[in-house]
Amino acid sequence: MNISNPSHYFYLKNGSDLDEYERQNEFVSAVLSEFSTPFFELPNVTNKFNLTFKYNGLLVGSGYLHPKIDEQDFQLGFYFDFTSGLPTIPGTSIKGVLKKYFPFKAESDKILRMKSCYIFDSFNKINQIRNDNVSPLFSLIKNELLDPKLLDEIFFKDRQIFFDAFVVGIHNGKLFEEDHITSHKAGKFKAPNPVKFLKVAPGTSFRFQFKLTNYSQNGINISASQKENLFKKILRDFGIGAKRNVGYGQFTAV
Repeated sequence: MNISNPSHYFYLKNGSDLDEYERQNEFVSAVLSEFSTPFFELPNVTNKFNLTFKYNGLLVGSGYLHPKIDEQDFQLGFYFDFTSGLPTIPGTSIKGVLKKYFPFKAESDKILRMKSCYIFDSFNKINQIRNDNVSPLFSLIKNELLDPKLLDEIFFKDRQIFFDAFVVGIHNGKLFEEDHITSHKAGKFKAPNPVKFLKVAPGTSFRFQFKLTNYSQNGINISASQKENLFKKILRDFGIGAKRNVGYGQFTAV
């Protein structure tokens, strides 16, 4: 049986047989060739870069409902593109992860200061700005705090568009792998309950794409490429997807 759409197999059939996901390297390559480039690459993209997931791979869409058919079935949800059935990372999720590490006005001064330092230092380092006096972010600092409202306007609201990220490469012919988490009842280590789930295999590369604009107002000049550089650094520093605290959703250094 050929799988024309992994999403259909996962949610509407007994999608517990991992061999059906990675049956033929030719099939995976054919799917990528047929869908990835013409379907996902959009004509109005201005900035894009590729990142590759390391060791634990990517877990995305785990909060989605997935009706368990039998004990062998995967027990967590998974996010697929509706048309191609390939795993994608929604643009809304990408934007949400990036915004999480920018200062937010409702946070405490301590958190604001930590985030301000991270954004300021990261922006200067990744864009090779060595003198604070020439940093476009320098004029935003008040008492070591960056202006959250202005940062939001510059990086997220000024006609910026965050598109879905899509698969552009696989490693050793594997796009999917299975994994397990083992839960126990509170305070007990007996009778573990292994939970089987589907994940994107380590070594899979995704392309992140954006429509970014240059910002030039009130003496602040930040280019679209500088925004791209900062976004890429944030993703490489913190990853994306579920269970990042145990190694999922982390990227290789190059």
